[in-house]
Amino acid sequence: QHGTADSKQLAEIGEVQIRCYTDGGCDGNGAGGRWGAAGWGAHILRTTEANDEASVCAELWGPVETDPDSVWYCGAERGTNNTGEIIGIGQALMWLRDVDESSTPAAMLFDSCYAANMVTGRWQPNKNIALISWARRLLKEATEGRQIHWVHVKGHSEDGGNDRADELVQWGKNEGPYCRLRAGDGEGETRYRGATAEENAAKAGGAAKGASDASRRLRRGDVLVKYGLIDGAAMSMAREASVREAPQADADAL
Repeated sequence: QHGTADSKQLAEIGEVQIRCYTDGGCDGNGAGGRWGAAGWGAHILRTTEANDEASVCAELWGPVETDPDSVWYCGAERGTNNTGEIIGIGQALMWLRDVDESSTPAAMLFDSCYAANMVTGRWQPNKNIALISWARRLLKEATEGRQIHWVHVKGHSEDGGNDRADELVQWGKNEGPYCRLRAGDGEGETRYRGATAEENAAKAGGAAKGASDASRRLRRGDVLVKYGLIDGAAMSMAREASVREAPQADADAL
């Protein structure tokens, strides 16, 4: 379902099309000094002439990699909402370039106007320059064999495709395995299909455990403060130091 996506825009593309829902996010995103885990996701569908029901072609997700030595590094200096959004778009463009062998027109369905305007060149960056250059190069290469259209979707508005992309973002924030692409290679079977019920259940369980562990760590720190085993100001400073030293770590770890 494309829910809140512009139905008229999608209809104008044609009956046969690929729809790439992308999203990204960061826990905290700097609010109160908290830079938590950052991830991205891409949910890719194909429609056919026979009906308007879309089949899942691929589902991609992963963390925002900030280590320049990593083979998964795309240029992000920090994990943020914006860098996650841009990587989600870039990964979908890489899928169109490297995995899909058709010339079927594609729709990029995004909820971040910042990311879409930066990748398409409507806006010019004063930061995230290397990452945006990476995504722009992918857009140029992906459009050599097909038309790519850009359709805005309001986030968290009960659009099924956007909701699924957001769920994949949460998977990317947690421990792997991940499903992602790099030049000429990648990892994860859902590069070629949708996630199975078993994979969905496993990821849902992992997300719940991660949230439970973070909550438990936070409560443990609060107990130490309550009973005078550590000073409250010292605890706050330790949490802030943890965020500064490891921007992608969960700020609740202390």
